[in-house]
Amino acid sequence: MRTLIPLLMLSLVATVAFGQPVVTTIYDIQNGTIPSGTHVQVNDVVVTAGPYEFTSTGAYCFVEEQGGGMYSGVEVYWGSDQAGVYGGLQRGDIVTIIGVTGEYYDMTEIDISAAGDTLIVVGHGTVPGPDAVTTAGMMTEEWEGVLVQTPCATVTNPDLGYGEWEIDDGSGPGRVDDKGQITYVPTLGDCNIYTGILAYSYGAYKLWPRDDNDIVPCGPSATQQTQWGSIKALYR
Repeated sequence: MRTLIPLLMLSLVATVAFGQPVVTTIYDIQNGTIPSGTHVQVNDVVVTAGPYEFTSTGAYCFVEEQGGGMYSGVEVYWGSDQAGVYGGLQRGDIVTIIGVTGEYYDMTEIDISAAGDTLIVVGHGTVPGPDAVTTAGMMTEEWEGVLVQTPCATVTNPDLGYGEWEIDDGSGPGRVDDKGQITYVPTLGDCNIYTGILAYSYGAYKLWPRDDNDIVPCGPSATQQTQWGSIKALYR
């Protein structure tokens, strides 16, 4: 391994020097094999979420390796002037990406906003996963950018501020953010199965459900809702 690592670095330097992107995987971008600031090409990955408007300066989506698992997902960012090019992306699109790796407030991304960088749809397939995680176990670097799903978890704090709330499946607390396009409002004691992208912002890992379909009632709160609906039906 001591000889392979210098050879890999020499290969990276030579590739960048000749202006060609380094062909790599999201796995190697997220696990640190590919240094931040590297011009890369990632082939045949799947759009799992987005596109979302970030600010007036740009927008982003999430993509994932078809095999899923730890280190398999990453955010892709583009400028506001490219909205017409990438605004029509859909979940399941298979894409090839050319851009520069980086960290945006400690969240890994591929930036395709520069001239010559791009995201090309090459087909359409199945969204990988979601990978099963616990509420405590998902709060780690390995799952950043990955589409994950919790077991039935209880809302233990419905208001952490800024549209975030706390959930726990018994393994320990996790954090959820309404960053996606959702209308669900958490209530203390609600029990739900959560699916979404594990993201990092403002110093904490958090789950971003993509829409209301990613929050499915379960457990006691779901049973209570069903029972109440049955009672009301008797008086119709």
